[in-house]
Amino acid sequence: MERIYSVTFLLFFVAANFMFVALSFPQQDFGNEQGFFNSEFPDSSSKRGINPMTESCLACICQASTNCNLTTRCISSDKYCGPFLISKPYWLDAGQLTIKFDEPSRDGAFFACATDPICAAQTVRTYMLRYQTDCNNDGIIDCDDMGRTHLMGADDCSNQRVTSTPFFKRFRKCYDAVLQLNAS
Repeated sequence: MERIYSVTFLLFFVAANFMFVALSFPQQDFGNEQGFFNSEFPDSSSKRGINPMTESCLACICQASTNCNLTTRCISSDKYCGPFLISKPYWLDAGQLTIKFDEPSRDGAFFACATDPICAAQTVRTYMLRYQTDCNNDGIIDCDDMGRTHLMGADDCSNQRVTSTPFFKRFRKCYDAVLQLNAS
């Protein structure tokens, strides 16, 4: 029962943050989940993005990264920061999102975004939209692929080592619980 409450809380938290982002940043058209994730890919005019990044999936990535500890600063000599443990190259690839009234070129903009749960969540969403990859070669891009991509990056997400990592084991435990809840 405790696990159901923690998964439910995570889902509520992430959904509430998404709504806050949409309301707080009117100059950025995040739109609703369908509208935002069905927008065109940044680097391609011929592909259309379809959202495999559900709020449940985002919550499980957060859970696997830091137990969704919203006060997480940085680890590994400041290489990975915030509740999603985002690196600066990841943030750059996602388009250098910033907190409201900040500038991507400002020293500290990466840290400010990565340690802000809302900006960090939007960074993960944007990264996943840009780098949709069928990492496990099952013919579909789903949350399993998102977890692999978050950990290894799009270029190395099919690496077989991913399934033996502590991150991926926590991620699958969370996502399997979500799938079980959805099946009931």
